[in-house]
Amino acid sequence: MRFYIPLEETFSTTDNNKTYTTKYYQTHKSITGVTNTIPPDYDSSKSYSIGEKAYIPELKRVYMSLENNNQGNFPPSEVKWKDWGSINEYKMFNLDEFIGECTTGTNVEITFDNNKFNYISLLNIEFEHLTVTQTDNNNVVILQKEYDGSIISASNWSDYWYFYKTKINTIQIPVKFRLNGEVKLNFTGNVKIGSLVMGQLEELGCALFGTAIHYKSESDIEIDPITKTRKVNRYGSVKILNVKVAYKKNEFKKLNNNAINMIDRNIVFIPSDDDLFSPLITLGYFDNLLIPIENPTSYETETNIIGVI
Repeated sequence: MRFYIPLEETFSTTDNNKTYTTKYYQTHKSITGVTNTIPPDYDSSKSYSIGEKAYIPELKRVYMSLENNNQGNFPPSEVKWKDWGSINEYKMFNLDEFIGECTTGTNVEITFDNNKFNYISLLNIEFEHLTVTQTDNNNVVILQKEYDGSIISASNWSDYWYFYKTKINTIQIPVKFRLNGEVKLNFTGNVKIGSLVMGQLEELGCALFGTAIHYKSESDIEIDPITKTRKVNRYGSVKILNVKVAYKKNEFKKLNNNAINMIDRNIVFIPSDDDLFSPLITLGYFDNLLIPIENPTSYETETNIIGVI
């Protein structure tokens, strides 16, 4: 099994000598074809009414006031504000509780600086056509790939369950490892991107064999802070894949070192032909990983992969 830990980026802002941060997956250098609906920047001299929104540009996030006469309370620091999420162009880079929100647009072009990655994953995505172009520091094209949006989805359930190349709404893009230059993604048509992540591909040090898959509902009931009405949040189901982990004695060190860095972090799985059923989860995390330390020539254990997407 191959994998990578998605690159992350931290944005920060300071108020009253206190620094506030938010993390995203590695973000873009530039983007076109995406419209952002942005409220006015937060103004400490303004008195905000309940439901009124303010924007913190350094964090790329919108906040909504939960009270009337809300003045002088910096949104990221206060319970008087609700984090309303990132603006449209940054939704595809969300982590954790905001993951799954989608960036939408038309004829979208996204440019990234080459920055120590050799794989890009597009998850929960819709488009007509995609051209991926990588250039070096002299603007010379060193890689170009084309993808047809009409054929990335599985045509039947058999393809979805058993053949990872037709997995629904997921594209894995290998690029060349460079420390300079650019990678450009040019989408045509109406575009939706649930998550866009990138990283440096590594060998996990084992093969994964699926034994069972279960679905857990993540829906809940929320009391709206403004209207006080009950609202059912339908977050859908989380995929939990129970897998057998098989590795040889000489792979122990690699698997052990990787496990230290992987636990409690989202990782992207890039399966090989030996990893039966594991392609059912692309972005997920291990809830635990028991590694036997006996002394046979090969080992086998079991764990769960919690699917984020």
